[in-house]
Amino acid sequence: MKPIVLAHGYLGFGNLGAIQYFNGVKQHLEEKWNAEVFASTVGPKDSVAARAADLEAEIRARFHGESVHIIAHSMGGLDARYLLFPKNGEPSDLVASLTTISTPHQGTFIAEIARGAVRPAQLLHSERLKRAIPKMVASVEEMWKGIKSSVLRRPKLVLPRTDVKSVLESLRSVLRSARHGDPGPLAVYLRKLFALKDNALFDLTPQGCAELFNDSLASPVPCFSYVGSAAPSQSLSPLLLLSYLLLKADEGDNDGLVSVASADWQTSLGKLPADHLGVIGWGSAASSDYLSWYDQMVVNIQQRACAANAAITL
Repeated sequence: MKPIVLAHGYLGFGNLGAIQYFNGVKQHLEEKWNAEVFASTVGPKDSVAARAADLEAEIRARFHGESVHIIAHSMGGLDARYLLFPKNGEPSDLVASLTTISTPHQGTFIAEIARGAVRPAQLLHSERLKRAIPKMVASVEEMWKGIKSSVLRRPKLVLPRTDVKSVLESLRSVLRSARHGDPGPLAVYLRKLFALKDNALFDLTPQGCAELFNDSLASPVPCFSYVGSAAPSQSLSPLLLLSYLLLKADEGDNDGLVSVASADWQTSLGKLPADHLGVIGWGSAASSDYLSWYDQMVVNIQQRACAANAAITL
């Protein structure tokens, strides 16, 4: 099987020492499937076009022109999709297949709030919030019952795959590098993260996605999508409750940041019972068996994407 590239979302990163955006996924796929896995890093707040250029450059440098299977979360799916459907120019020849997870292919209303297109005063008087409020009390009660049930069943770590010792060692390594004049990946990431200009948020809005992509175009390679679908009682982080309810009011099921309707794209392979962070193994609501979802993705790539690519070369 061709190499697998993990593409991160908005504000994300590949690896920062022991901290992995796709929590434990790289090691799991390498050990279980003997796969070559690379976690890419692009500008956390750059536009889709800029992030796609970074992604393509990383793949080309790492694999010397060999095509790869991309597994992408959130905005990472838009970056990879842009490689296949650029606004100008030819599709990249570096993508053998694309699997997106909780990617806002139709944009997300939450990005409009984040970039200030919907002001707090407007939101407070919006019909969307009025529809969400009646569900809020019931959802909080449902979430509280789920939290109590989870605690009674077994405690769950917020960072299930990252031990404190490894994180501290990573931070010490960063400080040692800084003393010797090498900023290291963490310092570079933080500099980009706290840059004043944010070129990403508009591309994550419904208008931004509509301007970037033409949904009528056929994909040149096999493309698959998984959607996150959270429930307040068991798979939703409390931090995402308000955004979950705002999306739920108008768009139905969602993962707290992206609706199922927006994440459903090309060949849909179903729902993952997790919120936007849980699908990559993070957060207090992360499923203990989330790595099995990535096993399913690899099986699908082997059975469908590899077969399709083999047929093309015949």
